Amino acid sequence: MKIIGIIGDRGSGKSALMTLLLKMDMEQHDRTVFSNYWLSFIDEDHYITFSEMALMPDYLRNCSIGMDEIHMWADARNFFSKKNADLAKLVTQIRKLGINLYYTTQRFRYSDTRLRDQTDYIIFPEPIPPREVNGVWVENLFKFDIQDAKTGEIIVRSRVFDATIMFEEKWYDTNEIIDFDNKKEVIKDEK
Repeated sequence: MKIIGIIGDRGSGKSALMTLLLKMDMEQHDRTVFSNYWLSFIDEDHYITFSEMALMPDYLRNCSIGMDEIHMWADARNFFSKKNADLAKLVTQIRKLGINLYYTTQRFRYSDTRLRDQTDYIIFPEPIPPREVNGVWVENLFKFDIQDAKTGEIIVRSRVFDATIMFEEKWYDTNEIIDFDNKKEVIKDEK
């Protein structure tokens, strides 16, 4: 099982890419998905706080987890905190629990060093400026590179994904405020 960090500036497509990867895990690999942010394609009880995740309940076995803005919970500056220790415990058990863990942060160094050390791959998304392609205006395109976090080798270069369907079908809320310790009521927009 893998730990994948998605790193980039604000608006670079981090959450969109993580959402796409979680949906692919669910649809192509029949994995249950949990996240700390609202996703239209998961059950409401699959919204999970980091505190709940850190307890490693049995229902998290063989699943995929998306943690948006993980540096807010596991800040590198709080190395000795209980939260960071809980994270260290979780990331060292990823293989045994059968978890694929995806996380986003704006800078790799913002997150706890133990998480960085356990990360297998780093993905660097960035937006592609809107443009005309074959007479059609195209926007919501992103490209990304994938780096092996252990060797530093770029293993995928300039792969492109189109996030249009995500935004049109509201797979997630790009403006959601992430709160790691308070379980909020998840409200689906019926519009």
